[in-house]
Amino acid sequence: DTLVREPISTLRRIIADLVAPNDKRRIQSRLVLVQNFLKYQYDSHVLKEDGICSHGLEYGLTHPATCSIAKGDDIRRCPGCCFLEYFMRVELPKAVEDSRTAANDISVDDALQYIVDAAKKFNLYQAHRTRVVNARRRIEQVEKEAFDECNTLRSNGTIAIITIDWKMKFEAMRTRESSAQHYGKRGLGWHIAVISYFGWDREIKRPCKHVVAVDQILGTGNKQDSFAVLSNLEALMTLLSNELPFLKRAWIKSDNAGCYHHKSLVLSIPILNAQSKGLKVERLFHTETQDGKGPCDSHGAINHARVKRYLLKRDDKTDYKKVCTPMELAQAIADKGGLKNSAVQL
Repeated sequence: DTLVREPISTLRRIIADLVAPNDKRRIQSRLVLVQNFLKYQYDSHVLKEDGICSHGLEYGLTHPATCSIAKGDDIRRCPGCCFLEYFMRVELPKAVEDSRTAANDISVDDALQYIVDAAKKFNLYQAHRTRVVNARRRIEQVEKEAFDECNTLRSNGTIAIITIDWKMKFEAMRTRESSAQHYGKRGLGWHIAVISYFGWDREIKRPCKHVVAVDQILGTGNKQDSFAVLSNLEALMTLLSNELPFLKRAWIKSDNAGCYHHKSLVLSIPILNAQSKGLKVERLFHTETQDGKGPCDSHGAINHARVKRYLLKRDDKTDYKKVCTPMELAQAIADKGGLKNSAVQL
């Protein structure tokens, strides 16, 4: 990612070009420690509830004026978090500064400025991971609530967690196509919803997690705005109310795309709840960048591969298959019954 991988790569080049040979190996090994801490250890630090101000949700998500530091409480430090700040603000700049000569004076100034910018990017990454961990913890709490409800009732739960996302617009595909057909393609709108809930298994006598997916193909137009999302949600709620009538409460999880937090969508949710006979949307939940969309991405990739395999099959010796319209895309996805535990809406 741009907040860790690219700065680390550039810092390696700075160390290789400017740091003295006697210090180069030591500084490079410490840079590896910084990278490992950010990528693999910081998430566990965020979840600690030890009252240390350099990590923890209490400090990362609290307004500075209301946290315990502002109140004059005892401040303790985390060695891992402090090592990152010490290396980026003291040790690495000093190693670069010590190599300054008349010949590399401008290069050293540029390197020192880049180190300051890289430290800011690392702090931004820490803030991003703090929000990611907090969001995941809340989703885990909802899943635990759904599990406990199912375990208490000894029947299917009423809580559903719905992950929604737009797949990249599907471009028309043909087994064979001319040059004129290759250019000027118009993408088809493809929206995916993955629903997870807990159901009571009578054989093993415990709650089991069930996951179903719904592919929604836009029949007319391919505009991916809030009104298209609203239309998809209305169709999804109608389908789930009929097919899974025991589901009553829905948490909808999406990314931060503009169509998902637009005011027209948020203000229309009460109208959808009033019209729905069963499922009601309880909360819209927006995850951080590149997080929380895994179920939709994996389902979309599998169905995209199915469409490609569908094109390779021929009903007779003369006709070649094509997927160029919303109806043809829906038929390709639903070919031979489609994927297990999935449905297609056009």
